[in-house]
Amino acid sequence: MTWTPKAASFVKRGLELMDLGQFQQAVRRFGQALEHAPRDPDVLYLMGLACFRFGAFERAEQLATIAASLKRADPDILNILGLAKRALGKTADALKCFEAALRIDPMAVDALVNLATSLPPARANEGDSLVRRAMVVAPALADALAARASQAMRHDDRMTAIGWYRRALAVTPSDTERWSGLASVLLDMGTFDQAAPALRRVMALTPGKAEPLNHLGFLALGDLDLSAADRLFRRALVVRSDLASAHRGRAEAAFIAGELDRAIEHGERALSHAPGDMALRFRVSLYVLAAGRLERGWYLHDCLWCMPDGIRRDGLDPARRWHDGPLDGSRLLVLAEQGVGDEVLFSSCLPELVDAVNDASGDLIVECDPRLVAPLARRWPKALIHGFDRRFDGGRAVHHYDWIPADRQPDCWLEGNALMPRFRRTLAACDAAERTWLAPDPGRVVEMRERIAALGSGPKIGISWRSLNVRGFRGIHYPGLAAMAPVLAVEGAHFVSLQYGDGWRDELAEMPVAIIDDLDTTNDLDGVLALIAALDLVICPSSTLVWLAASIGATVWEPHNAPTYLELGTNRFPGFPTVRGFAKNQTEPWAPLLEQVKAALTEWIADTKAHG
Repeated sequence: MTWTPKAASFVKRGLELMDLGQFQQAVRRFGQALEHAPRDPDVLYLMGLACFRFGAFERAEQLATIAASLKRADPDILNILGLAKRALGKTADALKCFEAALRIDPMAVDALVNLATSLPPARANEGDSLVRRAMVVAPALADALAARASQAMRHDDRMTAIGWYRRALAVTPSDTERWSGLASVLLDMGTFDQAAPALRRVMALTPGKAEPLNHLGFLALGDLDLSAADRLFRRALVVRSDLASAHRGRAEAAFIAGELDRAIEHGERALSHAPGDMALRFRVSLYVLAAGRLERGWYLHDCLWCMPDGIRRDGLDPARRWHDGPLDGSRLLVLAEQGVGDEVLFSSCLPELVDAVNDASGDLIVECDPRLVAPLARRWPKALIHGFDRRFDGGRAVHHYDWIPADRQPDCWLEGNALMPRFRRTLAACDAAERTWLAPDPGRVVEMRERIAALGSGPKIGISWRSLNVRGFRGIHYPGLAAMAPVLAVEGAHFVSLQYGDGWRDELAEMPVAIIDDLDTTNDLDGVLALIAALDLVICPSSTLVWLAASIGATVWEPHNAPTYLELGTNRFPGFPTVRGFAKNQTEPWAPLLEQVKAALTEWIADTKAHG
């Protein structure tokens, strides 16, 4: 590399900033170097590398593409171009870049490792072979050892991944990247007590870096130590004032404390530093909606369709996404969500959507979780209801649409989560939307009524105490069965389990809760819906069951943490009149709230008996 002294000075400073993790500042220095060395491929490469490091993947791709056109036989440039393309979801193009780098230098370890970790599961054996080849080239290379960890993670084998990271660290015990990788796996497993020492090691090795402080802040959030969390986030921001994740952390701490204005302030500041981060944008939308600012909140919320790790929709033209214009006889396809609970929730807008489609003499196709086909088809017989065809590519869900008949191909499409921003723009619109959107099987409802009638006289109450996933931070939103004991001790009613997932039957061994033995509460949602319809009341924390009950107009009580965005700045759930919330602050224990539920239930049972 031959540069003018001025260009060399800027490059040197840019490299120093990269070592400190200050990648955006490094980009500015490399940009200044380019002013003195226009179209220099090596400076373009370094600038692209810095852009990649702080998440500006599109800019990294642009810079690396120009660099590669100027210096075609450089495996390092091709490697960073491949990394940028992979981050943008262009996996096939990324593979070509890594393969091209290896044709130039078959021993390019970075390209070997990146190609290995980019291959689809069907080529896993080839990936393992590439990693072994990298380790032959450089047997003590931490990258090669860590690549085995990445391969294990692609197979969802976290314990093996931890082993490979520890082997890499045995070779290079001061390698912050490997400590960070190990911490990431431990965080993903929810083993926060083990992740914290790894993060502290990163912090000790690189005291000038903000990321470990930021991660430790989120661990403190998980422990609901809000003051410690905010202190760590502020320390991270002293090092890197543009670290969007730390601003988000401060927003989360404020949100948990119920300080919505402060949460929004920090959230908007985070967005100013990472406007293209769709996950961040979605999270900020929840703060804004919880404060009752619906116009801004729904605007931010309408972003899930462009999440880089969201469902890939093969065969759908992005240009045909419905943006709320006149339907004019169009056939609209509503897309399924990642999770069935969100799918049921957002389907609450189907009554308004069906009205809009009918008014426009259009047609409606609804893609859904296969478990919801029957109750949706029963409620909306004129629509084409079909279960999704979901496959996976490297861990990412991919939906295919060749199930749509040739004579009913959609003119436009819209994902289910985008219905609320279109149909629930005001509280008045929410309150006017109080209609059912699923329909249980009448025959199964009769059957369920007969079965629970055998329990004896008195109201029958469905009960649940957790969601399917309570790992990590999610666990704070669910009281657990033991905490529900005071509610279950209320006399004069019979409790029936609606719990789903694994292990719940064993949990109920000593509890006075009836079980419908042959009902698969996880997979037979049509049966669960029939049971809910036969019950007098449902009590459960925030989960799929709340929205299943609401979907048929059943009464449901939801003990929950406040604030929650679905209250839209009120103390109720607008649009869901049969859902009654019992709220507490996240930092408060469940016991006092469940005593409130117990008192309300005692009163409700007495009123029920008094009115026959």
